[in-house]
This record gives sequence, C-alpha cells and structure tokens, in this order.
Amino acid sequence: MPATYTVHTPESATAVFAALVRLYAVVYAEPPYAEGPDQVAAFAAALPAEPRRPGFALVVAHDAGDLVGAAYGWTMTAGRW
Repeated sequence: MPATYTVHTPESATAVFAALVRLYAVVYAEPPYAEGPDQVAAFAAALPAEPRRPGFALVVAHDAGDLVGAAYGWTMTAGRW
C-alpha cells in the first residue's frame, strides 16, 4: 500500500506532535546532524508555538500506520528570511 498524506491545520496539527517529535529524534540523530536529547527536547518545546504562526500548515506521510515523513511551514512577509 502506498504512503498516505494528510494536511493538518493549526487546529489538527497538535494531534501528531508526539509522533513528529519521535520522527525528528530518529532522523536528526544521523550524520551530518548527530542531534541528541537536548536538541530533540528543544524541538519538542518549540513545536507547540508553530501552529500560531500565520498561514501554518503541516503535511505528514504515513506508511502502514507509521509516520515516515513530515513538512511544515508558514507564511512570512517579503524580506523576513
């Protein structure tokens, strides 16, 4: 069965945050990042504020019920980044 994709709004995104933190921990533990518990904790602590940003959207990919990918972002004014 192919992966399934779900778009989350700010209201529905928090339902997948725990799985997103677990995925982050696995993905970013690998080189070149080699992030450890402190970086994972910082990501987890910052994540709840992200849906409050204007235009926030989160897309997640599941394969056989497992979270295998995610991307999120928000809108910014020109020149901000």
